[in-house]
Amino acid sequence: MKDRVIKEFDDLRQVGYSRLRVRIIQSEESGQARVDFREFVEGPAFTGWSKRGLRLDAETFDRLLKLAPEITRELQPPTQPTHRIRRSSRGTSKRDDHDGR
Repeated sequence: MKDRVIKEFDDLRQVGYSRLRVRIIQSEESGQARVDFREFVEGPAFTGWSKRGLRLDAETFDRLLKLAPEITRELQPPTQPTHRIRRSSRGTSKRDDHDGR
């Protein structure tokens, strides 16, 4: 059974022979449209869609979008603590740590 492609979007990324593609597909069996994230491989031994992928219905995709800001925050590298130099009463320098230590 073949799914019908409703829309294809630009690649999300390309690494080597593999491209991460996003498509809206419609199941011929159920008629339900889903967003499909899948790798397309163009290599010397194989060209075609890989089995590695994810299909989400509209409700699940909407929930993913609501999680996107939190996911993005968690993917950010940790910030480095900031330090400032303060002068003591005797004119020597001392470092203040501002990360709670």
